[in-house]
Amino acid sequence: MNYIFILALSLFHPLLTFSQCISGDCQNGFGKGILTDKTQIEGTWKAGKANGKCKIFYPSGATYDGELVEGNLHGQGKYVYKDGASYVGQWATNMKNGKGKYTSSNGYTEDGTYQNDKLIGQATIRYSNGDTYTGQVTDSKPDGKGIYLSAGGDKFAGTYKEGKKNGDGILIYRKGGSLKGTWLNGEYVSGAGIVNRDKSKIIEAKISKNQVYEVTVHINGAYKMDMIFDTGASEVFLTPDVVLALIRAKTISNSDLLDGQDFVDANGKVNRSVRFNIREMVIGNRTIRDVACAVATNLDGLNLLGLSAIKKLGILTMDFESGEITVK
Repeated sequence: MNYIFILALSLFHPLLTFSQCISGDCQNGFGKGILTDKTQIEGTWKAGKANGKCKIFYPSGATYDGELVEGNLHGQGKYVYKDGASYVGQWATNMKNGKGKYTSSNGYTEDGTYQNDKLIGQATIRYSNGDTYTGQVTDSKPDGKGIYLSAGGDKFAGTYKEGKKNGDGILIYRKGGSLKGTWLNGEYVSGAGIVNRDKSKIIEAKISKNQVYEVTVHINGAYKMDMIFDTGASEVFLTPDVVLALIRAKTISNSDLLDGQDFVDANGKVNRSVRFNIREMVIGNRTIRDVACAVATNLDGLNLLGLSAIKKLGILTMDFESGEITVK
């Protein structure tokens, strides 16, 4: 076989481009051969082609240990990529075909059935952040019925489309409660036929580790923070460090000071607090102005979004399962 013919073959299938036998019998027996691209194959040979159990060492640093048929990855085998990722399972004509498990270098895994290198059908995917999905997939994405378990313990059982929740399902929270209904493109739409919501009226809330609801607030265009949504507090309360940051940003002046006032804390103790006017607060898509605010007496206090701000938002409804506040 002349060099030109060997080179022509390499353009179509690198495993057929046999160059030389380093040791053993590379025709009909056990031997170690090298290809024109420096790939090395060690194992059994038949009629000058690798057949049966073999090991392959690629120039890139990748390796293969498994079955070959006429130089092609075909049968059971383990492929280790140059970055440390691996696939163990069935192969057919150099592609992942059949049952197998892929493990990436960052801990992401796929366990299921492959067709022409793509994960399809029933499978289990474990994401690098600790989340797990078990169910139907298409091209490594949740697609069909499945169960998604977050690392934090929340579980969604329902229907997916192209990796996003789509259709009926139920979201069960680890800390209690559930949300059942219909999802569209990953978003809860509460019921069949509801395809759009006015997001300008939605304020996203989240449950803190202390089991209270927090919302993100921008104060005087200079400070962004999460505050506890507290209908039991008569006014907004900020800790001294936050107030100091607002002063340093020159968003509070003497003209913003209000008369001091006595407040009763959760322990029944009466404290007199310094008060000032917040010129602007942005909560979600809502902007409110001239909000009375009291300064907490110590740094260990809580930043509370109290009634002096909440009343200015208008009529509110709270969905305690989804963590959404709707402004009417």
